[in-house]
Amino acid sequence: METTKKYVWLVDTICRRQKIDFTELSNLWENSAINDTGQPLEKRTFFKWKNSIESLFGLQIGCDNLNGYKYYIKNLDDLEKKDAERWLLNSISVRNLIDENYSIKDRILLEDIPSNKNFLPTICEAIKHNYKLKIVHHSFSKPECSEYVVCPYCLKMYKQRWYVFGFSDKLRAFSLDRIESIEILFDESFELPSDFDAKEYFSKWYGVYLEDCEPQHIEILAHKFRANYIRTVPLHSTQKEEIRRDDYSIFSYCLPPTPDFKDAILAMGDCVEVICPDSLRAEMSVIAEKTNANYDGLL
Repeated sequence: METTKKYVWLVDTICRRQKIDFTELSNLWENSAINDTGQPLEKRTFFKWKNSIESLFGLQIGCDNLNGYKYYIKNLDDLEKKDAERWLLNSISVRNLIDENYSIKDRILLEDIPSNKNFLPTICEAIKHNYKLKIVHHSFSKPECSEYVVCPYCLKMYKQRWYVFGFSDKLRAFSLDRIESIEILFDESFELPSDFDAKEYFSKWYGVYLEDCEPQHIEILAHKFRANYIRTVPLHSTQKEEIRRDDYSIFSYCLPPTPDFKDAILAMGDCVEVICPDSLRAEMSVIAEKTNANYDGLL
């Protein structure tokens, strides 16, 4: 991890400067908080890091020979297509930022992820080698634990929780913070379906709640300030702003109306309302009435 932090520092530094010559790069490294030796950057070390960065993140560091031999990232846009690499780069970048500003670390507040991180290496090993897992899981909806033999397909983070998705008579989601124990079955392997693409599979869903229903055309009306939030951080990849006015916007989506999506809409309170389909609008209305009933007598 310490070596990877150095790679991320190099990418971050080049990105911030857009283009930078080696002398300035070496000086910045000499004064960096994550430089444990305090030595300037040597060219052979730089080229070693450069090759590792391309291998690890797929990022190519080019050199503008016509304008002072300045280095730059040639294909930064490609990172947007690589979720895992982007997440890793962003996570370590934030860690480096805190190290560089250690004196104010108590004034930089991050969200905690309560999921059991101890299970992540085990799950990754099983996914990598297509080993089955024995998982003892305690669902919120059941009083006792259940044991499953799972073919682990992928990992997904959602709302501060890690989930492992795998096949056990059907595709299931297991939240890591509800796993009691986990064991790799080294003598039991499985073959990942050739047509399974994790990113493509989850692109049609919102969240992690898997239901056997087809995507629908959904429209929501968001009032002025909430529309700004939805516009800048889309709820889903299919989001389109159909109408934009001074005091409201209408956004459309193509996805199954899962409980996770409904919860996201309800969490925005009276700032958002479902316009269509009528069936979903009616369902959300019933939920709103039940919520309002919880507060009867308080007004």
